[in-house]
Amino acid sequence: MLFFFIIQIFSSFSVDPQNTVDKITKINGLINLMRQPDFLPASHARFGMIKNLTGNIADVSFQELNANDKFKFGKRFYETIQFNGTLEAPSKYSPEIHSLLFEFSITPKFYERPWDDEFPAGPEGMIFINDKPFGAIDEFHKSATIEEQDLGNVSVVIFTGRINSSHTLNKFGVSLVHKETEILYQRIRFLLSVIKLIPTESIEYHKIVTILDETVRILDIRDLSYPIPLKEDRKFDKMNSAFYESVGPALLHLRESMNKLPKHTDNDPAISVIGYSHIDTCWEWPFALSHNKIANTAVSMLRLIEQDTTYGEFNDNKKAKWKFLATSAQHYKWLKEDNPEIFDRMMKAIKNGRWEANGASWVESDITILSGESLVRQLVLGSRYFENELKLPKQTVFFVPDCFGFSASLPQILRGAEIDSFITSKISWSEYTTFPYSTFKWRGIDGSEVFTHFVTTPTYWKPLQSTYTGTSTAYEIIGTYKNYKQRHILPTSALHTSGNGDGGGGITEEMVWNLNLMNELPHIPEVPRVQFPTLTELFEEIKKKENELPIWDDELYLEYHRGTLTSQEEIKRLNRKLETLLHNCEWLSTICYSVLNIKNETWNKIINDCWEDTLLFQFHDALPGTSINEANADIIMKGLQKIQNIEEIQDQILNILSYHINFNEHIPKTLVFNTLSHRRLFLGKNISSGGWSTIDCGYDNITFRNSTTTIAIDPPGSTKYNFEIQHKNLSPIQNQTILEKETKRKIIINPITKKVETPYLDIILTENGSIHSVKDKSAGKEFLSSTGNLFELYEDRPVNWPAWDIQLYHKEMILEPPVFEKYEFHETSIDAYYNISRSGKGDGNATTTRIKQTLIFSEESPHIKFLTTVNWTQHNKLLKVVFPTTIRNRFSRFGIQFGSIQRPTHMNTMRDMAKFETSGRWADLSDSDFGVTLYADVKMGYDVHDNIMRLSLLKSPLQTDKWCDFGTREFTYCAYFHATPFEESKVQLTADEFYNQFLLSKLNRNKNIENQPKPQKILEENVDFVTLSTDKIIIETMKLAFDKNGFVVRLYESIGGWRKGNITFHLLQSSAWNVELANLLEKPILNQNKAHIVKNVEKLTINIELQPFEIMSLLITKKNQVNEENEYL
Repeated sequence: MLFFFIIQIFSSFSVDPQNTVDKITKINGLINLMRQPDFLPASHARFGMIKNLTGNIADVSFQELNANDKFKFGKRFYETIQFNGTLEAPSKYSPEIHSLLFEFSITPKFYERPWDDEFPAGPEGMIFINDKPFGAIDEFHKSATIEEQDLGNVSVVIFTGRINSSHTLNKFGVSLVHKETEILYQRIRFLLSVIKLIPTESIEYHKIVTILDETVRILDIRDLSYPIPLKEDRKFDKMNSAFYESVGPALLHLRESMNKLPKHTDNDPAISVIGYSHIDTCWEWPFALSHNKIANTAVSMLRLIEQDTTYGEFNDNKKAKWKFLATSAQHYKWLKEDNPEIFDRMMKAIKNGRWEANGASWVESDITILSGESLVRQLVLGSRYFENELKLPKQTVFFVPDCFGFSASLPQILRGAEIDSFITSKISWSEYTTFPYSTFKWRGIDGSEVFTHFVTTPTYWKPLQSTYTGTSTAYEIIGTYKNYKQRHILPTSALHTSGNGDGGGGITEEMVWNLNLMNELPHIPEVPRVQFPTLTELFEEIKKKENELPIWDDELYLEYHRGTLTSQEEIKRLNRKLETLLHNCEWLSTICYSVLNIKNETWNKIINDCWEDTLLFQFHDALPGTSINEANADIIMKGLQKIQNIEEIQDQILNILSYHINFNEHIPKTLVFNTLSHRRLFLGKNISSGGWSTIDCGYDNITFRNSTTTIAIDPPGSTKYNFEIQHKNLSPIQNQTILEKETKRKIIINPITKKVETPYLDIILTENGSIHSVKDKSAGKEFLSSTGNLFELYEDRPVNWPAWDIQLYHKEMILEPPVFEKYEFHETSIDAYYNISRSGKGDGNATTTRIKQTLIFSEESPHIKFLTTVNWTQHNKLLKVVFPTTIRNRFSRFGIQFGSIQRPTHMNTMRDMAKFETSGRWADLSDSDFGVTLYADVKMGYDVHDNIMRLSLLKSPLQTDKWCDFGTREFTYCAYFHATPFEESKVQLTADEFYNQFLLSKLNRNKNIENQPKPQKILEENVDFVTLSTDKIIIETMKLAFDKNGFVVRLYESIGGWRKGNITFHLLQSSAWNVELANLLEKPILNQNKAHIVKNVEKLTINIELQPFEIMSLLITKKNQVNEENEYL
């Protein structure tokens, strides 16, 4: 009978070519039914509740279950259940014919909307076979191929999810897989997906369709039925033996016929495929669940690397030797701590060339909001981990596919960390324009260039947008090449990242089939071949065409997700606070070491641990404010503990330094530390540069401001409650009466006329809380064209992703602004009170939003600070403040890491228009003589167009955290009115002073410092530790060196011009120190010409030369390497 079916392919022709492909598809549906001829449920099945989330086998009290029946479980949130059983092969098992498949199939059911704060992050977990981690169960993996030696004890640890649910376990046991049927099904399935994407008139299309048609004609399908099942009394062949006997000849014909078609050559176009699973370190889940996702994904990928799940169908010459990429040093650290056995297997895979550890950074962080030094540490700590813990050579590729735009400072920072290549994906999402390149050289603000490459795998919902979570379908693989804009230059470099992601998962067994089948496809003009390079190998090919690549000389602005500059104020405050504390501690510990020879390893360890967690909190869904409520609360609670830890270290270092300072114990004085590299005023006195000064008042007379903010927490299964966060800051309202030499008031406020006079500005307020006029006193220049410091309230209704986005059309939906209530006048400040009108009858339960704003005027600078407290109870609203100016310029300037960037104030093009909300550490609008600068402590979203400057203050999205910024909010912004050109206005220095408060300490020789030796060196009361000969060069960081007996000074040119100058350390002797130029990894560089010690000078003085916006790192080491160090505490 089989001979009869075989003869059909030679004696018949297609009488209905229009339906041939549909016929083949239908028959492949029948083949699908026959892939698994038998299933045997696990015996001795049991289940038990466990409390830990680590995925380790736990000591559990078990109950029996019948694996033959469907089993419901997970009736409450945050349950972890362990299922045990014994796996046996079904009776029909023949190893020559069959393979074994472990199945653990769950149908999830959630009692809440499984999204945002109710995102389940489950059910998912890990498979243990004979007590060893084997594989994962998740949304994408419901089964795993096993071998005979894997039969026996099995455990599956399942996290049920974050929300109330009732899941059903449908299958728990072993299925037989008929190997030839499985192979035939996979081959036909994949070829069908290919031919649907190539022209129907092409020769290749007709050849493949003919081969498939001939193949299915060989099959004996007489006793098969789908989708209507065939009852037993209708079957002629109970065991389907005729069908299974026909599979072998059909498969043989398919293989042989396809092998006869012309093959790809090495000159044919190709795409590069790299396995990858994007695991958000937090997002719709907190950090604790990410530990599980990392381990589950790792063990699942290792199984696919170590095991042949295609039954030997592809020999070594034809097998797709894909490599799996995992980034983020933090993930590796967690994996090593949580699952050392999996970590060791991963290390073997790295050694064997199948697992690639690359990407360079600590986490895949945000890029725009964090400070320059934070961005440096992301790369430095990440690279050091890869080198020291994974024993890998230096990192060369920065891999951040899912990030919300990229600062123009990044190319230089990457180059400084020995990274010359960069991969991302998200820029393709841009809202209004299409980015012109897929591969290019990206040039930063200083002129540094890095090779930049975009993933071009098409999404299914918008083909021109790319995804980093590819599934290696024919559509994606072919589309990756079609979307690649540089294919005429680089025909083999289009990149497809293969693997499910966001919540992990990675490659599946079906993707492995796809990659192998793609790898052996014949030559089809419209279909690229595939290759499997490492990231480094990929860029080696790109670099060969360096001279043909286009150049992009600008930031990489994402035309989406502009709201991330504003959402989740408390997390942004936490980040800024941690960055500042770390800056201070490193600066002060450098002074302790270099001047007093004190080096404390406990300090260093806590500082390093705090850096690691700060970098963790900068993950690209954490710092931007796009995670769920539980994750946000987790970040804040952990961050507050870190702040407490690092504040204790700061206090200890201040105590040590102040203990060594000479002073008159009979005169009440306060020691003021300045961790910036220029002198600045405090209560009328110049405080030394990078060092300390004393002021003639007791510490107890200094004004500190205590305030409280809140976050709303809505834990699973509980009702919402407010958590209060206490803040203590040096008060910006400085009480002038404590100064002995103060003779007259320099700020005059007239409550009747509402006029304010400062040494620099004449200010007139309106009757409704805003500012009518700001004039420069010396020039008479008016800075405001109409009312300034005016609140604006808008509807905030993005099309998608409320926490992420602000749409341009919000300007069409302006609402009644906050209503002014009253003024309260003080000696050097004014309080203004507002409320936001209630909608409709106002009879709802929501509390009225109220605003209190304190306008703080300065006698030391032409600025006004606006200390603002808001009881924010709005939803889906956007609050901004606006300053219409008299400044005309087609471009405004914004502070970014280690410099600034200009952006258009016009909307001439779509790309200009798209930048209606942009990031900045500050924003400046200047003409040739005057300018206005805005900056804020925890706000970074600016809208500067024409002559009008706006700052976004608060959003209130309900997605992804429905309590985002609800409650008591507090922030300060500042308007700086300068009567000089931008280049002479010290904008960056002024902003640095705003962000970095003075550090105050009591002078007390009798401080109780444990194990404190007597002072070996007495320091003067007023000391410049470090000074620069030009204020256009700024020291960003001083820190102890990682590996050498010395310290690092990181500085940069801040204006955008060539600079030459001196840096002097006033307490260090020139003869005792060596100076080298180093990169960001603190490795000496070859060209040492730009920095050298000035000879014949007692104080350590270094001549330096910097190009525009250049970052320079000086490695300053002690000449005497045999050094006695004092250990404190």
